[in-house]
Amino acid sequence: MRTFPWLILLFVVGPLLGQAKKPPAEFKAPSPEQLAELNKKFQELKQAVGKAKTALEQGPLSAKGASSQAQADLEIYVKALEWQIKHNEFLNGDTKQALSVIEQGLARCQQAQTGKRIWLEKPAGTWVPLGYISKIDGSVQPFALAFPPDYGKDPQKKYRLDVVLHGRDGTLCETKFLATHAQGKPAPKDVECLTLEVYGRGNNAYRWAGEIDVLEATAEALKFQVDPKQIVLRGFSMGGAGTWHIGLRRPFFAAVLQPGAGFTTTHGYVGGLPALLPSPVEETLRIYDAILYAENAFNVPIVAYSGEKDGQKKAADNIEARLKELGLSERMTHLIAPGLEHQFPPAWKAKTDAEIAKLLAQAHENPKPPKEIRFTTYSVIHGEASALQILSLEQEYEQALVVASLMDDLYTLKTKNIASIKIRFSQGKRPKAITLDGQKLENLKLDSDTVIFSKVGGQWTLGRLAEEKFKGVTPTGHILSGPIDHAFMDKFVCVIGNDAEDSPALIQFRRFEREWEKWMRGKLPTLKASEIKDPSVLFAQSNVILFGTPASNPLISRILPQLPFSWTEKEITWRGKSYDAKTHLPMLIYPNGSGHYVVLNSGHTFHEADFKGTNALLYPRLGDFALVRPKPTEKDPAHFEIIESGLFDRSWNFPKQK
Repeated sequence: MRTFPWLILLFVVGPLLGQAKKPPAEFKAPSPEQLAELNKKFQELKQAVGKAKTALEQGPLSAKGASSQAQADLEIYVKALEWQIKHNEFLNGDTKQALSVIEQGLARCQQAQTGKRIWLEKPAGTWVPLGYISKIDGSVQPFALAFPPDYGKDPQKKYRLDVVLHGRDGTLCETKFLATHAQGKPAPKDVECLTLEVYGRGNNAYRWAGEIDVLEATAEALKFQVDPKQIVLRGFSMGGAGTWHIGLRRPFFAAVLQPGAGFTTTHGYVGGLPALLPSPVEETLRIYDAILYAENAFNVPIVAYSGEKDGQKKAADNIEARLKELGLSERMTHLIAPGLEHQFPPAWKAKTDAEIAKLLAQAHENPKPPKEIRFTTYSVIHGEASALQILSLEQEYEQALVVASLMDDLYTLKTKNIASIKIRFSQGKRPKAITLDGQKLENLKLDSDTVIFSKVGGQWTLGRLAEEKFKGVTPTGHILSGPIDHAFMDKFVCVIGNDAEDSPALIQFRRFEREWEKWMRGKLPTLKASEIKDPSVLFAQSNVILFGTPASNPLISRILPQLPFSWTEKEITWRGKSYDAKTHLPMLIYPNGSGHYVVLNSGHTFHEADFKGTNALLYPRLGDFALVRPKPTEKDPAHFEIIESGLFDRSWNFPKQK
């Protein structure tokens, strides 16, 4: 999301991360002398972390299986400095902040010599920066917790958790994040909740891996004295955008949503877009356009904030208008600050807190699982709805809707565009009958607390779909729906062949490698095909991203018989047409036969210019498949012309030609 340097962002749940009146800071290279001093201290830090990790492995945490978690609390400092130096991310060329973070890391290493997480023994009233290892790429990612003043006095007390999403900050990096939330810094005064500040892998509006970062960081926070039914998701500006799209697509993640500003549509926010983008781009906007998920406010109340003169007020206006159409206006409170632009002052933050407290008090009075659910989605990527999970849609990217009444003896569900659904029963209570779209199913032999129904020939039947493969949730719980970009929201590994550096496939890989490291803040997990002894194990454990050709990468040759096209050294036969294999390259996502994806010759389908621009540009460009003609330029060696791109049908076949 673009920032406006003349506006002030005030968000008192955490330190300032945003706009300022003075000219904004920027990244500049430090002097050679400064860099030499910094590198010397950095080497000292790496050595100290190595010794501290050994102490943790041999200490009391090792027996509890918690030493790796403690090690991540150390590795965040090494990762921060490594990325800052490699990418030259120094505010105005100054190394003072970096040196202060090294001192933080060294102090923590000294504490770790005891074999314990001493930094968590007396956290009351302070900030504590922590880390975790991401399931996606194995990278260490930071987050920070602010503990209330009385934390720890009563071990049985459970606290509300505020999950805070920061605004866009062009100078944000791990070092700045750790300096801002330094160990021992005073937490916000008079705040009775636990506050989680999410790093979110930088500036991506909490999309893709950034979205998973929110979930993973929250899972870490829930290990503390948190009431999981008292979670508030909140943020301003880019953080508001993240709150809108995560909160409405995952309406059972939090008890209350508190977005400020942001955006809720792509069209109307990104300037210069045509009324309709070409297919399949237009369809895949529905993954993240929060306006389409407004109906999910039925399940989670919203306390929105806007400055009266803020252009981003439109984000809340859009949702407010849609809720009125749906008869759900009472689910959203919109606080508007007269005369203010893109600002969130403390006084207005306090007003939102007062509204949140009222809503949480109501939720506390009725802590049982909801008996009424009204849930909509456009993709099984976001198909979780408390006791329900949509496993498969009849048509991906079209609206799916379920309205459910979950009484103890009778479950009644009305659905739209749903092919398969899973129901989890409350506390082992299994209903005597389930009615699906008017079809009553009685005397069901239910031997577990979950049941799956699938639609066959327009009728609901007990059990999974009998189809061999379809877009949806697999029996192992993995979601296989596309588009290509979805592969990078779960564990993945790239496999390269023996292609020359100037080959089109390897050029695509190198671009992905650079962009993932810089913009998604992790080292790209990569193997050479020659290093893999048993590919079946790799395919069974992760999404596998293959770069090359059948001749250069044996894993492509291995998987090719499962794919819906043929590829030889001379030609690619694609949807009944032949193309020169030397001048064309296939890109696609497809089930690998082992419950995960295989992807050919593509990383994310949006690129550096989109990361640098507004975060609303981080939408898919190729859908599920594309055949491209590489057309490198001096400025962009990875440039290509799209011959064809699109979406597979629900059975993973090419759509019928029109």
